[in-house]
Amino acid sequence: MLKKLDVQEHIVNFNSCISCGICEIVCPEDCITMVKDEYLSFKPQVDYDKCTPCLDCVRVCPDSFHLINKIEKNSTTHPKDDKYIGNYINSYYGYIAETSSRIKSTSGGILTQLFQELIHQQDIDAVIIVRSDELNQVQDEMFAYSSVQKDIDGINKGRGSKYISIDYHETLKQIKDENIRVAIVATPCVCTGLRKLQEMDDFYKEHIKYLFSFTCGHTCKPMFAKKLIDFKTTNAFDEIRFRSKSGAKSAEDFKFETLHNNNVQTNINFQGDVYGQLWNSHAYMEDKCLKCDDVFAKHADITVMDSWGYSHDKKGQSFIITRNEKLDTLLSELKNKDIIHCETIDKAHIIDSQPLPILEKVDAIKNKTLLLKKVGEISKYSYLGKKYKNEKISLHYLYHNVSVYLRCKLSGIYLKKSISYKKLVLFRIIFEPLLFIKKIYSKISGQ
Repeated sequence: MLKKLDVQEHIVNFNSCISCGICEIVCPEDCITMVKDEYLSFKPQVDYDKCTPCLDCVRVCPDSFHLINKIEKNSTTHPKDDKYIGNYINSYYGYIAETSSRIKSTSGGILTQLFQELIHQQDIDAVIIVRSDELNQVQDEMFAYSSVQKDIDGINKGRGSKYISIDYHETLKQIKDENIRVAIVATPCVCTGLRKLQEMDDFYKEHIKYLFSFTCGHTCKPMFAKKLIDFKTTNAFDEIRFRSKSGAKSAEDFKFETLHNNNVQTNINFQGDVYGQLWNSHAYMEDKCLKCDDVFAKHADITVMDSWGYSHDKKGQSFIITRNEKLDTLLSELKNKDIIHCETIDKAHIIDSQPLPILEKVDAIKNKTLLLKKVGEISKYSYLGKKYKNEKISLHYLYHNVSVYLRCKLSGIYLKKSISYKKLVLFRIIFEPLLFIKKIYSKISGQ
């Protein structure tokens, strides 16, 4: 019997799949199919009658150690380096000048403006974005999806964050079928997989021109969106806005909305409602997020993020990290034309804006990896498993990591039938008592 050297055996079975679908693209035998699991996440399923174990699907996976050194070597030419941010060229604070478009975006509209310029300059033919409109929830329970867009109207349909995992295999096939040059917007882990794809396939090295990303603490399984919809939605919907700013009083004030024919059917506030509690409890978080140490998308050409702690302007604004000379120059050109506001800032502002993701994905990652290894969730091909191969668990961060792990694993069971605000608060009190003690102390002390 042939030894199994495939993504289903060594990635999916270790709960390390992020549902990106890149493994299906590289399979030389066309024996991988992306199939929905019980949480509505796409996972690769291998046809072992066709599979001739080559390991390509594992090599391209963001979770594996393969090609990581080669990818990171390509970025060491950048002039600046930081433990958290990685190698980079410059760091900025910015937003687009046109107010109405800025408000429609999640964080200032910088990415959309860059896409418009790159298409106008004929540097790219299209952008792969993530959309959450034109949904058919009855047929396929698809709450967000990747889409190839070749004009600004189409690109505008991808404005705003989507907090669930996305499958890219169909849009990656479309690049090759149509022979087009693209920029792709993706999470940090998917950017890693796309960089590996470029190393393994010369076509994608030439045709994926730019990777755009954002800071990431974690992403969720599509069941996360379904639970919110089931909690409050009674009418049909054809669009979801994961981060609506309608009626916002500050940058932190946003909502989950469902719409039908552009009319809002229901909305759930992030602050003080089920939406925020469900997110912060790590409910339906992708297990792969427990095994990721990339907050700032180190393999992307540009990373954007909310400027938490620096500005609370509800219209939206971003911190920006550049790792591509052409895009860095393009930002300067747009600034000189007064199309965007952009100012250089110290990296400390960027690092200070992401305390929890940095804690979970960088500072505490060694102990988290060792804990996962103890419970059998680290594959022999794991990037982090190799990095911390001979380490031992220490007490530092152990409580935090056990709490996050249990919340991730038990929340799906605890919330299988229904969710409520009180139920979620109780769940967090059980697994995060120190957080609530700190909140009570802050109110008493007036801090």
